[in-house]
Amino acid sequence: MLPDTLERQAIQKGIAEGRAEGLRNALSLVLSRRFGEETAEEAQPALERLTNADTLRQLLDLALTAPDSQTVIDALQQAASEQSED
Repeated sequence: MLPDTLERQAIQKGIAEGRAEGLRNALSLVLSRRFGEETAEEAQPALERLTNADTLRQLLDLALTAPDSQTVIDALQQAASEQSED
């Protein structure tokens, strides 16, 4: 039974990583389309550190509605900083 549990955990981890990667890609695309490639590139280091899908969804929503790019960049950097503290 132990290998089944380990296998299930590995599958769940892979699924979570895939979701996070997809959300990071979507967020990068939105930043690029809304605010330009320069903003997407500026956001990349913080984006790469984010792994929590819920946080990424919130940031994606913000990127879709934020009045300016700096609002999103600040939120991204804060989220990445908070995640690295966990």
